[in-house]
Amino acid sequence: VVVGAAWIVATDEGQRQVAIFAARFAPRRHSVLCNGGLDVLMVGMKEYFNHPERPPAPGKLASAVRCGPWFYVSGQGPLDLKTQEYRSGTIEEETALTLSYIERLVVQAGGKKSDIIKCTCYLNDLGDFPGFHKAFQQFFAGLQLPARTTVGATLLHGIKVEIDAVAYIES
Repeated sequence: VVVGAAWIVATDEGQRQVAIFAARFAPRRHSVLCNGGLDVLMVGMKEYFNHPERPPAPGKLASAVRCGPWFYVSGQGPLDLKTQEYRSGTIEEETALTLSYIERLVVQAGGKKSDIIKCTCYLNDLGDFPGFHKAFQQFFAGLQLPARTTVGATLLHGIKVEIDAVAYIES
C-alpha cells in the first residue's frame, strides 16, 4: 500500500482493506484505486462506491455511499452488465437480477445479504406485485425480510422494477 499526500493505491483485495481502513482515519480526501479504476472515493468519513462490474454513472453519481456502518445503495435496475443495456424479462427475473446487484455492492463494502435492513421498491405496474413479492422472498430465503416500501412509479427504459436499499454493516 502506497500512501501519498491525498491518495492511497491498493493492488489486491487484502491491501485494499488496509487502504480503506487507513483512509477511514485520515483527515483529508483520499481515493482507493483498484483494477485500474476508481472503486471507492473517500471524502471525510464517507465512502462513495461504484458498482464493481460496471462503469461509473455519469456525473458524480455513486452506486452507493457508506457513512460509518450505514450503507446506502442508489436505485438499481435490471441492467445487463456486459452490454450496459437494460434487460427486459419477467418481473421475477428483473427483481432477482436487481437484488443481486444490490448484494454485490453490499459485499463490496464488506457486508452480506443479511445486512440489508430496508428496501424501497418501485414497480412500473403494481399488478406485478405478486411476482415481485415472490422473487423478493426467494432472494431473502432463510433470512428475516428487510423492511420494505413498495410504490408504483413510471420507470425509464421499459424496466419493471427499481430498488434502492439501506444496509447496516458492522466492522
